[in-house]
Amino acid sequence: DAVGPAFYPLIAKRGNVSDEEINTLREKIAKIEQYFEEHAGASPCAFGTENPTQLDIHFFPNLQRIDLLKDTAIFADVYTKLRFDEFHRINKFIEAIRNREEFRGIVS
Repeated sequence: DAVGPAFYPLIAKRGNVSDEEINTLREKIAKIEQYFEEHAGASPCAFGTENPTQLDIHFFPNLQRIDLLKDTAIFADVYTKLRFDEFHRINKFIEAIRNREEFRGIVS
């Protein structure tokens, strides 16, 4: 729940953000990455389950919004500064949810 409050002010500033704001958001994302490392095992899902749980559905929109910044004109710099590609478990999770048959056409 801490990602949203750290993320949305960056969007409101249209990419004109300080290093401190980037670091704050990065710290929040790092905690989620750590959670996946500690609880997911080989599964891409947060609880290590075969199928997504409510927690995964809670995580996905916030993390996907950050991932979608990489191809934008205004926010690509924010994405680069966040070094979001370094969060391997989160990126594995996002890709797994996007590729699930039941979510095709709903998530991009």
